[in-house]
Amino acid sequence: VSLAAFRGESTLATWLSRIVINEALGRVRKKRRTVGMPDNPEAQIIRFPLNSNDDPERAMAQRQILALVERATDSLPDIYRMVFVARVIEGLSMEETADLLGVRPETI
Repeated sequence: VSLAAFRGESTLATWLSRIVINEALGRVRKKRRTVGMPDNPEAQIIRFPLNSNDDPERAMAQRQILALVERATDSLPDIYRMVFVARVIEGLSMEETADLLGVRPETI
């Protein structure tokens, strides 16, 4: 993504936040495609759809939920959006999030 792609339809901070959110959501989607095997070889294996082609109804529901979450995230003030992305999407601890934002952990 280059700065030349910025069209000025929103603030630069909002545009950059959207890039971060999209990147974070992409990483979450990528992580969901992998399935780890249990350490116990005798563990019961349950098959479930790993991609949207296996269960169209589930895929539609997931897309609708994702759209709702993205809209809700977009409506957050920038600082809350950054905390949400850091904690929920990126999985950072409160301490890591506070350090990233330059605030005390109690503030998060």
